[in-house]
Amino acid sequence: MAQTIGVWSGWHRQQKNLDNIALGMVLGARELVCAAGVLPAGHTLTIAVSLLMQDERFGSFECTICCGNDTLATGRINTFQPTQEELTTLFNQGEKP
Repeated sequence: MAQTIGVWSGWHRQQKNLDNIALGMVLGARELVCAAGVLPAGHTLTIAVSLLMQDERFGSFECTICCGNDTLATGRINTFQPTQEELTTLFNQGEKP
């Protein structure tokens, strides 16, 4: 689900002529239900995401994973798009000055 959100984000960035790649973070998943219990090996899965809400850097997506006509999993994924400065601070944590 999160990887599909990444593809969605990259496509929209490309439409706005922004850099295609930007690091995003998953803040959490709500109401995640894996009804099937497993994802079947050797089958084609359809993963769909729908934007529920978007702020400057926060997003909430409704997601489903299906195999044929069977819904295997559903959930809501919340994401955050950090600035370059926030990423630098995050990745430099623990380093001695």
